[in-house]
Amino acid sequence: RGMIATLMICIIDQVRLPKEILLHGIYIVDRLLSCHPSINNDRMELMGLTALWLAVKFEYRNAPSAESMVSVLHSGYSATELIESERFACNALEYRLVYPSPASFLREYLIATCWGDDIHTLAWCLIHVSCFENGFVGAKPSLVAAAALMFTRQVFLLDEWTSKHSEVTGYTAEELRSLVGLYKAVIASSNGHRPFEEPFGSPKY
Repeated sequence: RGMIATLMICIIDQVRLPKEILLHGIYIVDRLLSCHPSINNDRMELMGLTALWLAVKFEYRNAPSAESMVSVLHSGYSATELIESERFACNALEYRLVYPSPASFLREYLIATCWGDDIHTLAWCLIHVSCFENGFVGAKPSLVAAAALMFTRQVFLLDEWTSKHSEVTGYTAEELRSLVGLYKAVIASSNGHRPFEEPFGSPKY
C-alpha cells in the first residue's frame, strides 16, 4: 500500500493533479485488492496508475489522456493496456466509484468548529499520510478525519476532546484513541512517508 501510494504521489506531482486525489485513488486500490487479492506484484504499478486515473476521471472534468498517464511511468505500459486495466477495474467494482473521502469529513469538521490555518494544515497532511499505512485499511473515512483532528489538537497542546467535538464528529475520545495512536506511530517512524514531506514542506503550508 505504501509503495502504491508513493507511486501515486510521483504521478500526481508530475501530472500536476490536486493532492487530495490520492485519497480516492488509494480507496480504489484497497477495494480492488479486496476483490482480487491475488493480483501479481508485477501488475501493482499498473493497478495504481489505473486507480489514480479512475479517481481523476471521477472527480474532475478534464482528466489527462491515457497516453499522458503512461508516459509518466516510463515502465513500458501502453495506453491500450491502461484502458484495458480500467475496464477490468470498473467491472470488478461494478462501477461503484463513489467515495466519502476523509477530506470531505475533515472540511465539515473544520467549518463547524472554526479552527485556524495551523490546525487545518496539519490535519490535512495527516489524512493523506494515512494512505501509506496498512493499519488504516477498512477505517471509516469519518473516523480517519476525526482521529487526525484529535491528534492535531494534541500536537498544538489544545484543550481535551470535549462533548462539542464529539457532537460535531460523532466520535468520543475513547473511540478515536486507537487510530490516534496509529497516527503517532506513523509520524514517529516516518518510514515510507517521505514522499509527502516535500510537497507539504513548501512555503504554502
